[in-house]
Amino acid sequence: MDLEHIHELLSTNEFHQVRTNLEEVTLYHKRAEDRTYLLVLCDFSGRRKLDVDQLRHVLWRISMDERFAVRSGAMLALLVTEDAAYGRSLIQAGFPIWILDCSSNNLRIYEDQPDDFAGLKGQLEKLLGEKGRWKTKSSSQFTLCNSILIAVNVLLFLAMSLLDKGDSGNRMIRWGAMYTPYMERPQELYRLITAMFLHFDVSHLTSNMVILVALGDNLERVLGRWQYVFLYLLSGLGAGLASCVYNVVMDRTVVSAGASGAVFGVIGGLFFLVIKNKGRLEELTASRLALMIVYILYSGFVTPGIDNAAHVGGLLTGMAIAFLLYLSGKTKIS
Repeated sequence: MDLEHIHELLSTNEFHQVRTNLEEVTLYHKRAEDRTYLLVLCDFSGRRKLDVDQLRHVLWRISMDERFAVRSGAMLALLVTEDAAYGRSLIQAGFPIWILDCSSNNLRIYEDQPDDFAGLKGQLEKLLGEKGRWKTKSSSQFTLCNSILIAVNVLLFLAMSLLDKGDSGNRMIRWGAMYTPYMERPQELYRLITAMFLHFDVSHLTSNMVILVALGDNLERVLGRWQYVFLYLLSGLGAGLASCVYNVVMDRTVVSAGASGAVFGVIGGLFFLVIKNKGRLEELTASRLALMIVYILYSGFVTPGIDNAAHVGGLLTGMAIAFLLYLSGKTKIS
């Protein structure tokens, strides 16, 4: 049994589906006898869950939505979870809640919760008996676009190392790194893009990819695939522009490359969204991300040869893009 079976059941009962910014939360509503019924389906059978405060906030915002004009007793949250204790703790959120317990394949209705809702109780129990156990989501944390970006960085590094044995500086320039004397020529501006996928050595590559492995998947899940790629690339461009402007103003002749500007954009985007999500997103907290930002920036400023302008430019660009995506409703947080 999976979400499609519940969707079919609700469609049969004339409920209409409304998607939300949260992948795990779907709304279903119907009008019957001058009354609006609103069912909030929360699929927490995967690795991501909302805590009590987050769910309370989501349900409160839904209940206040003028599109539905929900009256008392006409709203229900149906939680799909393998953790019955987690489900029981959410009842304290103050909203009517049923729990579809994936581990036991039962519909759990606790004391003081509605005995029925628009005639769905018996139909749900019958559906559980007919369709068998709930098919839980994969617990894999890896997301498609973040994995592809990591692979591109690694494969380009391997190709450059194997195919070009020249000295490091000239080799990087040949493959598309930013070089200050070239960046004043319009035909060389393509280097703003190519440079973000090149790395000087294994340690340079590894330091950037480790952060991308640790954080990129979190941001892709929140933004969605294409919005994540958009933020990553624009953060890299913002970092490259900041680096170019700084080096030209300071009259420095340097070769600059690396994914760190885009990676800082990922960190900045996550930091903004974690703050907007009441200081927590999945396993991330605002305090941990703030500490990471301060530590990495400090390390860069006290270490010779680090492109700090790119780091700051990428960080600010990532935060700005996350802010714009949040305003446009393109993120999966409320």
